[in-house]
Amino acid sequence: MSAKPKPGLDDLDYYELLGVDAQAGVDAIRAAFHAFARRYHPDNHTDDPKRHERATQIFRRGTEAYRVLLDRDLRFAYDGELRKGIKRLRSGVERRHASRIPKPLGPRARTFFAAAEQAQRGGDLKAAILQIRIALQHEPGSERLEAKLEELELLSAAERR
Repeated sequence: MSAKPKPGLDDLDYYELLGVDAQAGVDAIRAAFHAFARRYHPDNHTDDPKRHERATQIFRRGTEAYRVLLDRDLRFAYDGELRKGIKRLRSGVERRHASRIPKPLGPRARTFFAAAEQAQRGGDLKAAILQIRIALQHEPGSERLEAKLEELELLSAAERR
């Protein structure tokens, strides 16, 4: 009677890799990843080049699993793929996390943004909108400025009603 072969890295889904249940919450996933990292971090396997290489592969896959399972949208996409028998999120479905820290505005845009906030506090929404539009000329495509413009335009529209 022969022993059942150990599953390979490609045979494990993200939940199995981290050792968590598919319904695991964020805290359980974090705790599992920290335990996983203590075991598989490549720095813990520097004594043997082959073990180091294998630990690096496993750690990279575990990091991928951690990132996907913590992101609600990626996890939803992954769970759909997993139901089809696909154990790894396909390239192209994945996305990088957007920074949670907004990109700072340049000095000119910052000046107009501050003037817009001051005008808004003073109740002059028309002037605030104008200041944001000028700021957008200095920082085209700024999500922060576009969001502020949308907010001010909604407030202005509500005020006109």
